[in-house]
Amino acid sequence: MITKETTLTQALAYSYKTQALLSRCDYNCSENSTISQIAQQTNLNENFLVDTLNHFIQFQYLSIDEFKHYSIDTLVNYLERSHKYYLEKKLPEMEQTINILVINNKVNHPALELLKLFFLEYRKELVSHFELEEDLLFPYACFLDKAAKGPHYLPMILKNIQKFSIKQFVQAHENSNQELSKVREAILSYKPSPTDASPYRILLEQLKHFEQDLNFHAMIEDEVLVPKLGKIEMQLKSSKLN
Repeated sequence: MITKETTLTQALAYSYKTQALLSRCDYNCSENSTISQIAQQTNLNENFLVDTLNHFIQFQYLSIDEFKHYSIDTLVNYLERSHKYYLEKKLPEMEQTINILVINNKVNHPALELLKLFFLEYRKELVSHFELEEDLLFPYACFLDKAAKGPHYLPMILKNIQKFSIKQFVQAHENSNQELSKVREAILSYKPSPTDASPYRILLEQLKHFEQDLNFHAMIEDEVLVPKLGKIEMQLKSSKLN
């Protein structure tokens, strides 16, 4: 189990998943730096980083309830970092692997073309999904967080609630993992040739890891952050009525 005193070298030795999480921290530490030191250097909540690392290592065993006590600021920080990580690293890696498969294939295989089409459409929808969160949800979350901490923000927050609410976000919110399943189906419909076998296996692994990461991202957002915001909204509306 990872603790605050676990070193970077020790954390990376636990699982490849720890590298995926730490990659979004933008740390510049020595191998002997502890998780606590990495968190301090990168402006992260050290307890959240420890819990998230342990969740990644033992994905099926840890409950999302363990994350419900973290602040809105901590949750939004993680979600924003994850967006950047997905867009700048994970999606380009998968697209590159798909392009290798297409280039290596001497005969235009319909499943490969379908796979590439599905992936490009999925990426477009995911980018749109992230933009909605970054343009509306995350700033709104910061507004609500301030209002909960200081009553002088209340008039501004009540004005914003009229323009945007958590209920509106949930109604417009789509589960991106459902679209990801279409990409997976397209991949599985393709029977690789011997020359395609290696990039095909790599793509399956990339997709598997991305799905697990994205599932956790969705749980933090849908089961932790959004309920917190909804509760604050109700409290603020109630205070206005009183």
